[in-house]
Amino acid sequence: MQPLPTDMIWRNVRLATLDSERPEPYGMLDHHDLILRNARILALTACGVVSGGTWVAAR
Repeated sequence: MQPLPTDMIWRNVRLATLDSERPEPYGMLDHHDLILRNARILALTACGVVSGGTWVAAR
């Protein structure tokens, strides 16, 4: 997947997925990149898998 220059990428995020299949509390995902296009989630990938877009460092 190649993000467009207008896509926003939140890097190194920590997400609570609430996925009951995941063993972590709240379905927690650490160290992932969240890619948004037109204010909608386009993809969720392991940290550093995609490049390009406009990135925002998560705190």
